[in-house]
Amino acid sequence: MKIKTIFFMTLFVSILVTFIFWVLFLDIRLGINEFEKALSSLLMMFIMSILTVFLITPGEKFFTLSLWMLIYGLFLDVLGEFTVYNFFVELAKYTFIVSGSLFFTISILELIKANKQYSLLSNMLDRINDAVFVWDKNGKLLLMNESAHRLVGYSFDELKGKGADTIVSEDEKEYTKRTLEFIQSHSPDFIPMYEKKLVDKEGKLIFVEESVSTIKDEKGNVLYIIETARDISDRKKLEELLTKEREKFYKYFDLAQVIMVILNKEGKIELINQKGCEVLGYSKRELIGKDWFDFIPEHQKDEVKKVFESIINGQIESFEKFENFILNPRGEYRLISWRNTYIKDDNNEIVFVLSSGMDITESRKKHIYTQRMKEVYELLFDITTLVLNVGWNEEYYQTLLERLLKIVPEAQAGSCLIRKNGDFKFVAAVGYDLKKLENFSIPEKIVKIYSEEVEVIRGKMLYELDRKENMEKLSKLLRKMSGRTLKAVLVIPLYLGNYLMGAIYLDNFESESAFVQSIEIASIVSNYLQMILWKQRTDERLRHLATHDMLTNTLNRAAFMEMAEKIMKLSKRNDRKFAIIYIDLDDFKEVNDSYGHEFGDEFLSGFCRKIQSFIRESDLFARFGGDEFVLLLPETDEKGARLFLERFRKTLTREFELKGEKIEYRFSAGIAIFPDDGEDDLEKLINIADKRMYEDKRERKLRRRKP
Repeated sequence: MKIKTIFFMTLFVSILVTFIFWVLFLDIRLGINEFEKALSSLLMMFIMSILTVFLITPGEKFFTLSLWMLIYGLFLDVLGEFTVYNFFVELAKYTFIVSGSLFFTISILELIKANKQYSLLSNMLDRINDAVFVWDKNGKLLLMNESAHRLVGYSFDELKGKGADTIVSEDEKEYTKRTLEFIQSHSPDFIPMYEKKLVDKEGKLIFVEESVSTIKDEKGNVLYIIETARDISDRKKLEELLTKEREKFYKYFDLAQVIMVILNKEGKIELINQKGCEVLGYSKRELIGKDWFDFIPEHQKDEVKKVFESIINGQIESFEKFENFILNPRGEYRLISWRNTYIKDDNNEIVFVLSSGMDITESRKKHIYTQRMKEVYELLFDITTLVLNVGWNEEYYQTLLERLLKIVPEAQAGSCLIRKNGDFKFVAAVGYDLKKLENFSIPEKIVKIYSEEVEVIRGKMLYELDRKENMEKLSKLLRKMSGRTLKAVLVIPLYLGNYLMGAIYLDNFESESAFVQSIEIASIVSNYLQMILWKQRTDERLRHLATHDMLTNTLNRAAFMEMAEKIMKLSKRNDRKFAIIYIDLDDFKEVNDSYGHEFGDEFLSGFCRKIQSFIRESDLFARFGGDEFVLLLPETDEKGARLFLERFRKTLTREFELKGEKIEYRFSAGIAIFPDDGEDDLEKLINIADKRMYEDKRERKLRRRKP
């Protein structure tokens, strides 16, 4: 209730009580007994009036009480002018006046405290990195912090008193309305975190992760709604990218030429590929969630369960081999050779069993062929384990080539080409001198001639290949090193999507009909290696995205701070200096406003590319947000840092140009030196450099204004 309303209510009741007392008592001569009787009646009315106002105005009790006491104190003072002196009347009068003054002072202090709390709340909200919106119970904006302003682009004055539908996307408005109705009707303490789409002042869609909590009065009614939002737009883009990459992985998983099945701890099928469905004779929908042991013949079921339990308990190695039969709907037994491993969660507990299996039923009739396929499978499994545990690098191509020569009996020598700087270089060889081959560079157009798919080059094709540019000299060298003439070459191309990464060549010197029985093996190896290369490239890309800014390809803040802390410890140990340079592009907001954000993004990226081409490999360069960047230059003092900036400014003579628009690069910079400006706190060094950057910015503005 408003103070004005309380005051007039109190005044009205006081006047009414005074009038009644005047009529009843002041027109007779009061003796002591009559006065005490009148005073008792007056005090009873006073108590009843206070209780009435307290019930009406629960939020302003101290203020109301002070008014009543002051009014009754003055009333008794006036009464004393018309009656004989009475000690009790004087005591009551001064008690009311002193107590009323005290409660009035308390109410003023409460008001000052409330204002301070509001100011403190506002300052606290501005220090929160997440956007915070405070709404009243009707969904109208009361308060927002600086992060909220940066998120949606609106100032507080632009949104004050408006509803949340001003900043939510069109498809979220109905949900936002229902959420407010739910809060008003159910008065929840909080609403769990959920995702939401906002629209900023410029109409850009922003994905946020937000939570809602409420502040209630003593009766449990909602007074305020506090909404906390965190921008997850970049994360959504990354999730979208990961989803696409995951789909690719599942595609490769599904296309694998061996059975791939993942079982949970209960032995239920979590995932199975197309090959597994074909061998089992069921669709994927029919298999997912089913008990794996339902497909095992009775005479082997107990044995297979024991093996499974051993894997779940971690009692066998991840390379453990095992063979067992499975039963298809036609009642046929298929013999499968398995390679089993387990998958652990973040707590290092085994949660899944990954089994890769090959149907070797027919191969029992063709033992040699089966043996070769098992060796291929072992090779692929070893490669997979290697990649999952260590990663892939060029050194492994030599091992891979040596294993392939053992698996493919017709192969008497071999080599491996990998793309490097546009051309292809030898990275592995068996039966040839690799050091001599490393000097040869083969053009992409030559490699591509017979690398569209797995195939065998023989006879006339091999002769024509020898006659092509850059190949005649290589052919002579190969003949010299082997002492024989090539009869057939099995080509295993390595593709990453449609991009040719390299090729493996298995050579035969005895027969043009060699490798007829090995094309299937080569195809399996090719497909599997392509999956490995894809995974390696995906892992590299995800690691890069986790530590780099997506727009400028510079380090992000977290990665920079982690690497800079290590440099600081090393510099402190070795008594070395390094420089922190804080850079801010001048007038970048005007560039965005004048030419649009697409132009601004290109302008920002162009500036970063110039710095990246100028700094050393040991230097760190990161985007800290917006148009602000931080450089760390190891082994650099203040003189060296200033010389760096001076030389870099000289490289910016050429304007940035896009779609006919030309803009000059201008920036301000501040320098902090370790350990001169601080030796224990990296954040302090960055803040010092930031402060000096703003000083530099002011000086540059003043110089530009001078005629």
